[in-house]
Amino acid sequence: MKKMKKYYFLAAGLLLMLGSCSQDDIVDVNHDGDEIKFTAITNSASRAADIYESNNKPNSFNVSAVSGGKNYIQNDEYKLENGVWVNNGTPRYWPEDEKATVDFYAHAGGNDKYVWSAGVTSTAKFENYVVNNTVAAQEDLLYAVTTGATKQSTPVSLNFRHALSQIVFKAKNASQKIYVEIYGIRVDNVQNTGTFEFPSVTTSTQVLNPEDNVNDYTGKNAGIGKWSGTSGKTSYEVDFTEPIKLSSDGGNLNAVKDVTSADKTQAMVLLPQTTDAWDAATALAEATGSSISIKCRVYNIAKGDGVYSESNNEQLVWGSESAEGAWLAVPAAFNWAQGKKYIYTLIFGEGGGGYDPEDPDPDQPEFVPIKFDITVDDFLTGGNTDIDAEYPTTGGE
Repeated sequence: MKKMKKYYFLAAGLLLMLGSCSQDDIVDVNHDGDEIKFTAITNSASRAADIYESNNKPNSFNVSAVSGGKNYIQNDEYKLENGVWVNNGTPRYWPEDEKATVDFYAHAGGNDKYVWSAGVTSTAKFENYVVNNTVAAQEDLLYAVTTGATKQSTPVSLNFRHALSQIVFKAKNASQKIYVEIYGIRVDNVQNTGTFEFPSVTTSTQVLNPEDNVNDYTGKNAGIGKWSGTSGKTSYEVDFTEPIKLSSDGGNLNAVKDVTSADKTQAMVLLPQTTDAWDAATALAEATGSSISIKCRVYNIAKGDGVYSESNNEQLVWGSESAEGAWLAVPAAFNWAQGKKYIYTLIFGEGGGGYDPEDPDPDQPEFVPIKFDITVDDFLTGGNTDIDAEYPTTGGE
C-alpha cells in the first residue's frame, strides 16, 4: 500500500468590503472610520461548477459576526460584481471602540441550512444538511472563522475550508486480454444527512506540506468543524453520454483515463463518514455495507493482443449488447474525512472480487479482475487502498 500526500491551499486574492450595521445591531460603530475588509483564501479543489478555488470562485458567500457577546453582523451576503466583492446590503464598519474585538464566521453554500446564534458563546452551523442525490446539482460547502479581529487598515483574512469530502474516479486496463467500456459509476449505501458545527477558533492556519508535520490540519488550534448526527442510506450515480473506452491497443496498456473529473464529468462531494464494506452474502439493495458499482461491458480479446474491433466478433463476458452495460458491484469500506479528495482508480485486469448487485454469489465472483487504487490529494491527504475484482474465468485469463 502506498500513500500520496499533496495539500494545496491557493490564495483567492479577493478583497471583500462590509458596510453599515443593520438596525438590529447594538454595538457602537465608527461610521467615520475604515470599512471592514477581508482577504479570502480557499483550499484548492477540482470539480465542475460548484467546487471553489482560486480559479473557480463562488459567486457569493455570507458573513456573520459577534462583538462583545452581541450580534454584530447576521448572515450578510457578499456578491462578486465586476471582480469586486460587495455587500448585498449596506456598508459595515469596525466598532467605535478600537480595542473591541470581532469574531467573523463565513460560509459559501448551504445557506438554507445555516443557523447562527450570537452571544457570549456564539455558534454557527449547517443543521440537518442533506447532500443532493443528483451529483450534477451538488455544491461545495465552505466555512471560515476569524476570531479576535480589531480595527485595522489591512484586510482580515478568511481562510475557507471544505466541510465535505470529494470523490473522484479514474480507470485503466491492465490486461491485453480484455476491452472495457464504462457507462456509469455509482457509490452505494452511504449516509447523506448530518449537522455541521463551525469551529470556535480561527481557520487561518494554512496547511502547505503536512508531510513535514508543519501546520498539521487536524492539530491543536487548527480550526476544524465537526459533523454530528449523520444518518441516511443512499446511492450517488453518474451516467455518461458516451462510454469511457479502455483498450490496451497501441501501447495504451495501463494508461489512466478520467472517469469523473473537473473537466470531464461530475465528481462527487459527499458527507464525511466511515463505513464497512458490503457483504456480498446479502443483495446490495438490502445491505448496510458500502460498495462501488461500475456500469460496464467487458469483452474478451481472443488473440490477447489488446486489439478490439467489432469485426473481430469478440466474446462479451460481462454486460449486454442490448443495453448500456450491466452493473458490477465491488465491496468497499470508506473512511472519508472533511476537506479531503479521494481518487479511486478502477484497474481492470488485476485482482479479484466483483458481484452482480441484484443476485450476488459470495462464493463465486461474477467478474474478475477489477482493482481500485486509491489516492487522496487536493483537499488534504488520506491514503491508498486496493480493492480487487477480476474478470470471469470463462473466456479470460
